[in-house]
Amino acid sequence: MGTNGTGGGTDQQAVCYRGIENPWGNIWKFIIGFNSIDTAYNVMKRDGTGSLADILTAGNYEQTTGITPLNGTSNISGTDGGDYCHGYVSDLVFSDPLKLAFIPSALSGSDTTYLTDYFYSHKSGNSQTGILLAGGAWHHAGMAGVGYLHANNAASYVHSRFGARLEAIF
Repeated sequence: MGTNGTGGGTDQQAVCYRGIENPWGNIWKFIIGFNSIDTAYNVMKRDGTGSLADILTAGNYEQTTGITPLNGTSNISGTDGGDYCHGYVSDLVFSDPLKLAFIPSALSGSDTTYLTDYFYSHKSGNSQTGILLAGGAWHHAGMAGVGYLHANNAASYVHSRFGARLEAIF
């Protein structure tokens, strides 16, 4: 195992990176332990003491401070979708507990500038969305990538383009 990633050079072969098959661009992957609300982000406790759920309950998450999540009415960035916003990511949130989570703070990029991945915010007015989706589906082409996130559907929404993969076994 001398390499970090593989891909055969054809358009038919899936990406494999550090043992993770198809980390983006095949189906949306559920990322549990993250909820957006209009005033903050709720993220699973980093010390592992919380309980995972599609909607995190009090005592099971850390909440951001001083960060207003992107949505379609009070913190618009990118294209206004009415009750959510969307666009190519141009800046990320770099404070705890979201550091290195690819959560955007601005959507003024393009498919050739900045991160080059797309983001759909949560729907404003929802007390909490649900599970964050990451990676994109096969038909998203250039918008898909490791930072392509979708947060505007409830956890109960189902589609053939949604799936999951196991993160860790303890």
